[in-house]
Amino acid sequence: MSEETVVLIENPDGPLKLGINEDNPYSSNTGVEVETTNETTLLIPSEQLYNAIAVHRAVIMFKGAIYIDIFLNIMMFAIWPVCLMMNTVGIYGAVRYNKSSLMCYILYQCLLIVSKFAMLFLVVKMDYAIICTLNIVQGYVLYSSVNLYRMLPLS
Repeated sequence: MSEETVVLIENPDGPLKLGINEDNPYSSNTGVEVETTNETTLLIPSEQLYNAIAVHRAVIMFKGAIYIDIFLNIMMFAIWPVCLMMNTVGIYGAVRYNKSSLMCYILYQCLLIVSKFAMLFLVVKMDYAIICTLNIVQGYVLYSSVNLYRMLPLS
């Protein structure tokens, strides 16, 4: 089976439901709405369905990375309200598939990584292993945010 094919197996107990957010850019305005007895079903082409599922999974991974980032920022910095505000911007961008919010969060992550590298040279009180570990975690958060940003369509 190629990566472009998504196979849906019919459930004998009822219809199969995908837990894709209605704000997902690949699930809105791309399918044909069909009225059924008690709900509306959106028929999505297979390529669009694959993209919708991939973006949905990327959002889940991204939100997990943000929660780790929130925990580490609260533990390490006295300016955690600013960090928490920027993490909220990142979560909003992920949930609403908003590219401009994600770009603000990516820029914030780049600044945070640069500032943590600067801590290696300016602060000698902290252990270098802790700062390097924090940079690795921040790098993963930046990677997941850039990955999600690239998966979203242009408009």
